[in-house]
Amino acid sequence: MKKKDLEAIEEQVEFYKRHRRTFQFGEYHRIENGTVSDLRRNVYQFMTVSQDGSEAVSCYYEGQVIPNYTYKHMRTKGLDENAVYVMEGRSLQYSVKLMGDLINAVTPVHVKPDSLTQSAIDKVVKLQGEKEYVKASGAVFNRVGVNLAPNFAGTGYNDQTALWTEHGLRLYTFTRQ
Repeated sequence: MKKKDLEAIEEQVEFYKRHRRTFQFGEYHRIENGTVSDLRRNVYQFMTVSQDGSEAVSCYYEGQVIPNYTYKHMRTKGLDENAVYVMEGRSLQYSVKLMGDLINAVTPVHVKPDSLTQSAIDKVVKLQGEKEYVKASGAVFNRVGVNLAPNFAGTGYNDQTALWTEHGLRLYTFTRQ
């Protein structure tokens, strides 16, 4: 196994260990179940809230990505409506190879997809995933929800842009303040 794959697995295990009690003993809520409605296809969302309500972990999964459909909306269930929570997305890094031919929009020289040049760039450059941070009351998260970072639509990539691929999944933590 490659070193970067082992590091990714290690980080995933650490994330699980930090939130083990919530995953194992928390209250489970299914929020979306994959129905097709309003251009949302194959969206599944569930969350687990700790027994004391101090933290929650939400999973947002999208099967089929709709091109140029920029905003994803996430609601919660089970958060204490009178408490204030901070929602944070799990930090991600992406391979430059994921951009394919679109890498040429930001490079001064032409780079062929799947070439040695692209592989060399991929070894030293990683694309940072979106930074999700929202502070609101449990009532806002439960009743209104929150728009997630906009999806990359071919131009304008930065740390506030999400790179969703087919069958993409994100984990969000909610911590009571």
